[in-house]
Amino acid sequence: MILLVLACQPEADHRFRAVPAAQSGLDFANRLVPTDSFNILNYPYFYNGSGVAVGDVNGDSLPDLFLGANQGPNRLYLNRGGLRFEDVTAAAGVG
Repeated sequence: MILLVLACQPEADHRFRAVPAAQSGLDFANRLVPTDSFNILNYPYFYNGSGVAVGDVNGDSLPDLFLGANQGPNRLYLNRGGLRFEDVTAAAGVG
């Protein structure tokens, strides 16, 4: 019985944790401003977002991110490892 108690360990916490933009380099929000012509009545998927693509853009075997925006500029982030990303939108000409 004592062996069973000693062998028990609390489960590790595997939940996601927020990583601040200042640390990750990811600073993106798909902010939507409804208007008389651009709204959920005319566009049923207005609040669904524009899209996210994950792929290795620069061939370094790390997953890079392309984030689409409905009413703002799209963003391309290169993965630099360790949950750090670099915004290369302007250099890539994809904004």
